[in-house]
Amino acid sequence: MDSQDGSGSGDLWKNILLLILSVCVAVALAEVLIRLFVPVRDVGPLFTVNDPVMGKRIKKNFHTVRVTPEFTMTFTSNSLGFRGPEPDSPPTNSVLFIGDSFTMGFGVNDGEEFPALIKAKLDTAFGKNAVNVVNTGMGDNGNGRWIKLLESEADQFKPRLVVLQVMANDFEDNVREGYFSVSESGTLTELPIKVSKAKSLEPFLDAIPGLSNSYFYSLIRQSFAKYSSGTYTKETASTVTKEAASKEGVDYADGLTEHLIAKAVSICQIKGYPVFAILVGLEGNRLSHVQAIFQSHQVPTLAIPTKTERPEFYYKIDGHWNRAGHAFVADAVFDQLQSLNLIHKQ
Repeated sequence: MDSQDGSGSGDLWKNILLLILSVCVAVALAEVLIRLFVPVRDVGPLFTVNDPVMGKRIKKNFHTVRVTPEFTMTFTSNSLGFRGPEPDSPPTNSVLFIGDSFTMGFGVNDGEEFPALIKAKLDTAFGKNAVNVVNTGMGDNGNGRWIKLLESEADQFKPRLVVLQVMANDFEDNVREGYFSVSESGTLTELPIKVSKAKSLEPFLDAIPGLSNSYFYSLIRQSFAKYSSGTYTKETASTVTKEAASKEGVDYADGLTEHLIAKAVSICQIKGYPVFAILVGLEGNRLSHVQAIFQSHQVPTLAIPTKTERPEFYYKIDGHWNRAGHAFVADAVFDQLQSLNLIHKQ
């Protein structure tokens, strides 16, 4: 009897070890096959963490290398939780850049993003650090974050100018995030932040040696990325689906976005911050409506050529600006700021 029990226990452990070995072999094989044949959008640790005020923000004092099919990018954040080097002193009297991944500079190395290139131009024109630059750009967010940032963090930088970057996908992002809602009467209401449970697990997953650099893990993360937002629920997923398919949904996304942009500009004007706007990927009615909002507040705008108009400034697959694109935008924005006398040494 004892012999049979021992034999049964031994067989159990053999089966468990065989199962573990089989899983390891399968995962290793999947890793190799994915690296060889499957394009994975990005490989490396995620940039952001949950934040009770902003919803999420870039990790502080963070450095990583992100690998994609089209580029390899070094990315560094400072103790403020923004992309860029650690400031020598509190960056007051700043040009404050607010936007999404195009402002953050997804796709280019540290120092090649257009706010950093503009900072270099300012140093050349007025002397090193005569004018500070704070790049608060962060990927995968809409215009609701503008309002949160302007109301909770902007004052510490004493902005001499705020540069707002609008992107074509902000309309859908604003619905998906659910940071604000707008009523039929046009009342804008701030909604409670919903903390992402999935994002809460990411620091633990990133701490597992080698996991964040696994193509297999990154592919799984990419496949479920649409569910990783702190406010992405079945209900908001349904809303986003409807908005893409119905006139009513598009109207709501447009109305919400237009109210958010107008509110952000109003906050800047109340606080005495001059504003300049960069428009990316906007076309048709959305372009004209957004331009009209800024014009009604006497805010100058610069529409960046679309990917169709200037494909050499964009990655073919990823769609973000490449190094040449950021250089073009930096030149164009700096020239506009100078010609409008929006930037000068104080």
